[in-house]
Amino acid sequence: MDHVDWNILTVAMRQFGLDVQEAMNWAGKYHYEQQSKFISLLAKVPSFGSDEVDRDVADYIFYMGIWVHGNVVWNFENQRYFSEKPIESGRDKLVEIYPKVMEIAKGSA
Repeated sequence: MDHVDWNILTVAMRQFGLDVQEAMNWAGKYHYEQQSKFISLLAKVPSFGSDEVDRDVADYIFYMGIWVHGNVVWNFENQRYFSEKPIESGRDKLVEIYPKVMEIAKGSA
């Protein structure tokens, strides 16, 4: 297994036979669907009969959502994925894809 096999784009490309742009479109649509599902399910969280427990559950759910958002923000605020202009990429929602410059031999890295 290559070191990039866990990447959602790589997984989508292999599983669905997509090219990079199609995989990015799929990932964006999937993310939107999951976000919409999460938001719609918030209204269905039951009361557990205790204000304290209900508050704790609401806090837990809120921070799970913040964790996902924080992960996205982190990706745009570092240079791991977006070279020298990560903030602009996050604001504009445009990411320049660079060609692969080297192949890593299987078993290395």
